[in-house]
Amino acid sequence: MKRICSFLAAMLLVVGMAQAQDVYFAGNHNGVGKIWKNDSLVQSITDTTLVGLSSLQIAPDGNIYSAGYSHDSTYSFVQGRVWLNDNNVFVADTNSLIVRLKLIGNQWFAAGIRENQWEGFDGLVWQDGEVMFAYSDSVVSNMVSALAIDTATGDVYVGGRANDMAAVWKNDTMLWQSDEISAINDIVFDGVDIIAAGINYADGFQATLWRNDSVVFSINDSIDSEFTAVAFYDGSIFVGGFLNDTLLIWQDGEVLYSHPTTSFSEINTLTVNESGVYYAGQLDGVATVWKDGEVLYEIEDCDEITALVVMPSDEPTFTLTVEADSTAWGTVTGGGMYHYGDTATIEAIANAGCTFLYWNDSITDNPRDIVITQDTTFIAHFQQLEYVITATVSPEDAGTVMGGGAYHYGDTIRLEAAANGGFAFERWNDNVTDNPRDVVVTQDSAFVAFFGTRQYTITVVSDHPAWGSVTGGGTFNYGDTIQIAATAYLGFGFAGWTDGNSDNPRTVVVTDDQTYTAHFEIRQCVITTQ
Repeated sequence: MKRICSFLAAMLLVVGMAQAQDVYFAGNHNGVGKIWKNDSLVQSITDTTLVGLSSLQIAPDGNIYSAGYSHDSTYSFVQGRVWLNDNNVFVADTNSLIVRLKLIGNQWFAAGIRENQWEGFDGLVWQDGEVMFAYSDSVVSNMVSALAIDTATGDVYVGGRANDMAAVWKNDTMLWQSDEISAINDIVFDGVDIIAAGINYADGFQATLWRNDSVVFSINDSIDSEFTAVAFYDGSIFVGGFLNDTLLIWQDGEVLYSHPTTSFSEINTLTVNESGVYYAGQLDGVATVWKDGEVLYEIEDCDEITALVVMPSDEPTFTLTVEADSTAWGTVTGGGMYHYGDTATIEAIANAGCTFLYWNDSITDNPRDIVITQDTTFIAHFQQLEYVITATVSPEDAGTVMGGGAYHYGDTIRLEAAANGGFAFERWNDNVTDNPRDVVVTQDSAFVAFFGTRQYTITVVSDHPAWGSVTGGGTFNYGDTIQIAATAYLGFGFAGWTDGNSDNPRTVVVTDDQTYTAHFEIRQCVITTQ
């Protein structure tokens, strides 16, 4: 039975309960199991032999369940037991011990070990005193040290080691086993995965954290370290243990709290809830309970704290509901369950292109603090921001543009420039040449459509180049006033233009491409003779 005794130190852990109010914890002193509520001793567990408590649970009706073992002074006799208050309600086989106890309502589940016929150990799970699962092997010992239950499905998860290698079972089936010498001290089920804390002996003593069968965190150096307790809360993994001469609590791999030691010390139990991080064990020979890194209780007449339960608060709680009038325009934070007198901070966060206006009680403070006195609902009112899109033309008389106006953030609008006669669209002031063009509204913006003047060709020709010539043709801007002329050669005369106009020279206003033809004729002379 010495193997059982040496196994005890790594197994006296428990995961606590929810909201902080009353703190129950268990320990041992001179063969008596002791249970405290806050700093008051409420139960002493005795037997005809010595008692060692390793686990503790509080039922919804207030009854106290505890588990552990009874033994003689030399540990030649060890027997697992479960107590309801101070009454022994279950006695396991001789040469056994119970290391974990869990409750679902008033139904209890216990995990432990017993010596088998091959002088090894079987892992066991009991339900209300009946063997539920047995992990037995004639070749290797299956040492059970941790217990978790999926309350939604009733599945039982057990952690420990098989053949000196860390292992996890689900009900009666082994889920996984490490391929190195290692052990699991505690497990927690996060709703999806099993998170296991323990130690790897492959290269010294290395604290190791597994998620299912993968190592997620390990202290890989020459320093002796071990994880002895694990908890999961609000998406974070918390582990307790030691690193050489320091007790430590880690959160997601980062040190959260530390306690230097001068003699043997350990963390045996850890629980985390909205009220804080609670853990317990012993520090330099003093049985200690901590909360958030500070000593909560130091207990005399106790060797160490082996189990811890943090009960739900008896204080009334109220619901603070925080909503947005439009989730497309903004979001809110700060809602939840609070106790009377708590101060909660609520905040309205406007989405891009929107702004917070006021709460449903017309208060505009944001963020704002709320003192909780009752169930309350706050609605944040948001408004979309409006932006002005200005659209103009240059030159002013060159054309028109459509699409300007007031719009909401994120609207897609279409701008289109139309040229007046004699002008052509060239580009926008941001050098975009698309016309029409689509614009996504994100701010006040000004768009200018630039137009250029159209050019036209004026062609001037002579219907008889040998009789006369013309001038004034060329390329001109729309609206230019030009002059064209026809010059008859000797013996010839100008007879008019093809459009019937006989002005010469003549003035022409350029409005489009045009051709002007000058008609010439032979001059006739009258010769008189006498």
